[in-house]
Amino acid sequence: MHLTARRRVITAQRPGGQLPRGLTSAATALMTGLALALLVILGAVPVLASATGTGGAAIACNNTDPILGPLHSSAALAAGTTGSLQLGGINGGKGRYVGNCLLNGTIPAGWKVAEASWVAMSATSGSGNAGTFTLDTPDSVFVDTGTFTNSGTFEDASSGLTQMVKVGDFVNTGSFVADGGSFGTAGAAFNPPCPSCTFVDRGTVQVDPKQGFSSGSIFVLAPGGTISAQGSFGIANESVFDVDGGSVTAGVPTSAQYLGLSAPTIKFGSALPPTSYGTIDVTSSAYLQGVIAKHWALDVTGGAVTANNAGNAGTFVWNKIDNSSLSGSTPFVNSGTFTDNATGWVQDIEVPSFVNTGTVTSNAPGFGMAGVSGGAGPAFVNRGDLVVAPKASFSATGTFDLASGAVINHGAFGIDGTTLDVSGGSILGKPATDVYYLGAKPATVTFEPPAPPSSTGAIDMGIGLTVNGVIPKHWVIDNVGGPGPSLSANHSGNNGTLIWGAGGPLTTTGTFVNSGLVDVTGGTMNITAADFVNAPGGKVVVESDGAVSGSGNLRNDGSLEIGPGNRVSVSSNYSQATAADLAVSAAGAFSAGSLSADGTADLGGALTVDKLAGLKVAPGDTAQIVTAHALAGRFKTVAGLAGPGPALAITYGPTAITLEPYKAA
Repeated sequence: MHLTARRRVITAQRPGGQLPRGLTSAATALMTGLALALLVILGAVPVLASATGTGGAAIACNNTDPILGPLHSSAALAAGTTGSLQLGGINGGKGRYVGNCLLNGTIPAGWKVAEASWVAMSATSGSGNAGTFTLDTPDSVFVDTGTFTNSGTFEDASSGLTQMVKVGDFVNTGSFVADGGSFGTAGAAFNPPCPSCTFVDRGTVQVDPKQGFSSGSIFVLAPGGTISAQGSFGIANESVFDVDGGSVTAGVPTSAQYLGLSAPTIKFGSALPPTSYGTIDVTSSAYLQGVIAKHWALDVTGGAVTANNAGNAGTFVWNKIDNSSLSGSTPFVNSGTFTDNATGWVQDIEVPSFVNTGTVTSNAPGFGMAGVSGGAGPAFVNRGDLVVAPKASFSATGTFDLASGAVINHGAFGIDGTTLDVSGGSILGKPATDVYYLGAKPATVTFEPPAPPSSTGAIDMGIGLTVNGVIPKHWVIDNVGGPGPSLSANHSGNNGTLIWGAGGPLTTTGTFVNSGLVDVTGGTMNITAADFVNAPGGKVVVESDGAVSGSGNLRNDGSLEIGPGNRVSVSSNYSQATAADLAVSAAGAFSAGSLSADGTADLGGALTVDKLAGLKVAPGDTAQIVTAHALAGRFKTVAGLAGPGPALAITYGPTAITLEPYKAA
């Protein structure tokens, strides 16, 4: 078989071309006869070993050739020497050299070692590479059950199937290059992955265009480490991406830094350097531990995220179309940017509490808080900004604490059967086009303790609402939505604006004090209260087919305005203070606003008659503007009876005050 004719030997050279110590005269003669050879093919022929020296390495191979039978070879790579070494090879088309090679020590900086032809390389614990180690052929493995340190270049240059590095611990301070078809790391007990094996990157992991790198154990991105992902960098199933520092960079605009096929774990250390940055694409589901760092982004394009002892100081983006969730058993704090860009179903936050001190943005048609595993709704505490984009929505099913933050609503902000706690902050937007609504189920708004004077907001009622405390000065509650929404008020009152545009009851416990504006624009406000007090500076306006009926007493210390044809009725007593005003409007064919009391109407203060344009009064026309079981007192002043328009007069009877045409004496 002319074995010697096929022998190739590497020239292990020192700088200056000197041969390393330890080579025999036989090896020298062989190398002289094959001066053009650049490779030693371990597994083809025996190669005499030289002394490794400090920092050197020894490589021994036991390969099997279908033609030659078992072959055994070894080489020693001495520190301070240079050369190239190929492990395995092709037997002239007759066969291939397959088998196993063992590395003991560290490949010196001046050496290039290539693993070829289906050779599995293994290394003893504590071995490493300071030179260049290359995987050249498809479907090969590198195995190290202990710790392997790479301070040189470790490269997959194959174009075929998966190359797998199975390590106990792989520490990279040099360059790790994925330049082949598919490349990855796994624990020494791969399949299943080693749960405690680690790949620690303090150098560079380079993933070339159209190539892939996948870690199947624990990948630690340490301070100083860099992942240069021009292809795809991934963390495989049930593995861990531990961000202790370093950065992930995209080499081309189309690059993707993604995390695996199902449920990897992403861990952020508590003290990342400020230079650390990166983007992580979650393509299925993931577990999140720690706080997403300031210059890091988590982009969820598939599945759900489970967060424990976690938060976000960087960027969290939902780009998934179908419904997904952020769930967990611990509070989540967002001090960065949290955005839902989904275009499809509902995205849910399912954590015990979500505290926002940054910005949360909903660009999605369905986004909001939900109970953990279908349980009670969580708490959303907003000390930053919640931005609801046009045609988007946000809904909370637990307690939404407005705290010192702001809801910037350009879409639909809702509380569904839960509580809006206004301890501060504001709801802002464009009231002419926006909807601030309180959901499909009766909800609660709490203004206790009182909100600060700077707090601003507007709320549209849906089905029903309970208010605890006093509506603040710059707040508006509007019951325009739904058929007959009701308002229940506890220890309550109004310093802001209460707009009543539909039918429904206002039920209060105790006395309801209005120091702001109650505007009944339509329907009927049925007030059930022990007493309704319109305080000094307060105004009650009944207009546009609106009506008020009260089951208790109505005391007017401010201004009560009743439009033409509208009515305020009280089941008990009406009283009007000296500084108060009752204003009734008259229009059309002598239609006037009116007040009725089933008890006593104790009158004082002012009466103003507002004659609207088009008022027509014929001789003999009358309009009762006040009726009661009994009248007490009289208005101190009356205004508006004279021109312009028809001159009018009032007459007092025992139970009514009547408005009629003025008759000259």
